[in-house]
Order: sequence, then structure tokens, then C-alpha cells
Amino acid sequence: MKNVTKEVFLNTLACPTLGWLMRTMGKEAILGKPSLDQQFKMDQGLGVHQRARGLHSDGELVDEKNIAIAAEDTEKLMNNPNINVIMEGTFCYDGCVAKADVLKRIGEGWHLIEVKSNANDKDEFIDDLAYTATIIKRCGYVISKATLLLISKEFRLGMPDEKLFIDVNHTNEVLERVEVFDQQLETVVEITSREAKPSPELHYECKECEIFKECVGEGIENHIFELKVSNKLSELTSSLARKFS
Repeated sequence: MKNVTKEVFLNTLACPTLGWLMRTMGKEAILGKPSLDQQFKMDQGLGVHQRARGLHSDGELVDEKNIAIAAEDTEKLMNNPNINVIMEGTFCYDGCVAKADVLKRIGEGWHLIEVKSNANDKDEFIDDLAYTATIIKRCGYVISKATLLLISKEFRLGMPDEKLFIDVNHTNEVLERVEVFDQQLETVVEITSREAKPSPELHYECKECEIFKECVGEGIENHIFELKVSNKLSELTSSLARKFS
């Protein structure tokens, strides 16, 4: 059984079927290999992460590929009072895995930093931070601060990397969401550990799903999302459920 990753966890909350498939079969088996455009964006993201790590020359990088060993290495660094910055720290709890881009020691707690190759803040980024913070919390550590490191719109070619990024503080939102995710963790692990795939249900979010045509949209030529009222799908399905119950 594969580990529950951030992507598996968040997708399971939105759609248990997709989350189960991603954990059971793996992302590439479900969605296929990334396109050239997707690969280009991934490579750009790696470059941004490398430049972000360059801002913390005093930090310790966890570059072990084996997850179990990386988690052990991270634990040693976290428990060493002489280490104040950890990059790419790995955390494992009950089959769930999270990787922290940057962790800075703050007294008895830690400042969690998530690096994004994006200039615009998004609510989904808070979910990313919150999942990582949830697993770190389960491992026995305290997250005192949580921020995003985004691309500065003021950056121009030739400027130093210090000017490339801006900090966006989301501590309050992240800690609130951690309380929610903490209550959902066991449920996600249980659902994605089942032998049988959860039966899919039609939701408005299915419209953007990459496997829609192989799932609830299979064999349907003219589905409801082609209608202008498709944004009222939840209202319509609830009404039908009451009518036929």
C-alpha cells in the first residue's frame, strides 16, 4: 500500500474515489505521464525551490530519497538544538507522509514555510500548508508560524534572489485548518486503505476532474455540465434525492 501524501489526502476530501485511486494505483497510473507543458512547470518549480533554499545557507538539507531514512534524519535534526533551519524535512505518521520545504526553529516551536512558484496567493496553498503542519503535529512538534514564500511581482532580471520572494503569513488560517484536518486524518487513511474502491458521486467539482470521462461521466455524450445551470448541480441532486427517497 502506498503512503498517503498531501495530494492523496486533499483529493480524498474532495472525492474519496479519486483519493483511493491515487493511493492504490499512483498518480501517473491514473492521470498518465505529465504533458510537456506540465513537465516544464514542474521543472520551473524545482528551480524556484532551489533558489529558495539558497536563501538559507545555514540550513541542513535532507536529501535522502528513501522516505523512512529521510524521516529518521529529519527527526535527528529536529531534536538537535544546534540546528535552526531544516530544508526538505520528511515526516511520517500512520502511513501519511509530508515534506516541509523549510522549517525554522522558533523557541519551542517551528516556522513552517511552503515555497510556491506562483505570484498569486490561493486558498489551496493554505490547504497545502495545513496538511504538512498536521503531519508534523502528529509527529509531536509544534508549528508556531506558517507562511508562504511566493514570487514577488516586483522582481526584475538581475536582482538578487532575496528580491525574488515575498512572505505571506497564513498562521491563523493554517492552524484553524489543522484542527479540521487532524479530525479527518484517520478517516482518509481508512477510506484509502479499503480493498474496494468507493463508489463515485457526481459533484460540481467533477467538471474539472481529469478522469471524469472514465468515472461518473463514462459513456455520457451530453452530460449536465454542458448546461448553463450546472453550477446549481448540488441543489438539483439534493432535490432529486429528496423526491425519490
